Amino acid sequence: MKAVRVDIGEAEILRQSLLSEGALDRTRKLRRNNGFIEIPVSEYYSRDGLEIIEQEKPEFYLPKKTLRDLPDIPEHEKKLLPSGWQILGEVIIVSLNHELEAFSSELSTRPQVVALNKVDLKEARDMLPGLLNFFRTQGIKVFPVSAVTGEGLKELVNYVGKEVERLKKLLGN
Repeated sequence: MKAVRVDIGEAEILRQSLLSEGALDRTRKLRRNNGFIEIPVSEYYSRDGLEIIEQEKPEFYLPKKTLRDLPDIPEHEKKLLPSGWQILGEVIIVSLNHELEAFSSELSTRPQVVALNKVDLKEARDMLPGLLNFFRTQGIKVFPVSAVTGEGLKELVNYVGKEVERLKKLLGN
């Protein structure tokens, strides 16, 4: 089964591109292998400039699994979970734009902030460059944080506080 082998820092942007092209094999998981990410693609996919490999021991997603299937989430909280989500290796990327737009079209256009947690772990730190690049290309402010060590939390809280004050002035509240 084919996969594109790419540097961790380039993985998310390429994954998004493959997804939009319809070339991403969504039945298989992305795999980390020696500092690279293997992104599964359809058998007939090819593109100049990309390293396409035969993926050894591919891992498959369980069919129709959603965040609501996770066993440790209380039933009364499952209805609050977002419907838009994607998995990048061991990271779940949650998209709230559809939920925000359903609630209020004006709310969905407001500035967005992402806190990337667990940066105290090597696995998360290794994925950080690609995730930072992805969100920044979307115009989204990103803060790497660790709830365990407190790293980045002061910067996040300060930014959010200033942004709330700025928006209050802008909206006349």
